[in-house]
Amino acid sequence: MRPGGYGVVLGVEGRIAVVATSRGAFLLGGGLEGSEMPRQALVREAREECGCTLKIGARIGVADEMLFAKREKTYFRKRSTFFAATVLVHDAALATEPDHALVWLPVGEALRRLVHESHRWAVRRCVRRSKKAPNQ
Repeated sequence: MRPGGYGVVLGVEGRIAVVATSRGAFLLGGGLEGSEMPRQALVREAREECGCTLKIGARIGVADEMLFAKREKTYFRKRSTFFAATVLVHDAALATEPDHALVWLPVGEALRRLVHESHRWAVRRCVRRSKKAPNQ
């Protein structure tokens, strides 16, 4: 079991924030460390990966996905808790993972490029919810 916390960050013009790496595109977030809860992991990982400070919103849902870890030569269950989130501050100079970059993609392109099906599921669910939300 590999639990993690991830954020679906909707931006202007219907764009989604993703982390671009040499291994592909992912939602901001990552695995839990120590006694972290999913929200805490999302906040920490967004800062480490992209230098982002996030405002975490409502929980979107939880999804399990079976994945094969090539380095470890084993399968594991990735249990991801997804949250709607907003970027409050983005300062790439604060990122500690140099091979990670924050990019804003149109929803369709994000859905094509995201590596994990669970991430695509969370984006689709969040976008549907945002379209149903009453105007404020």
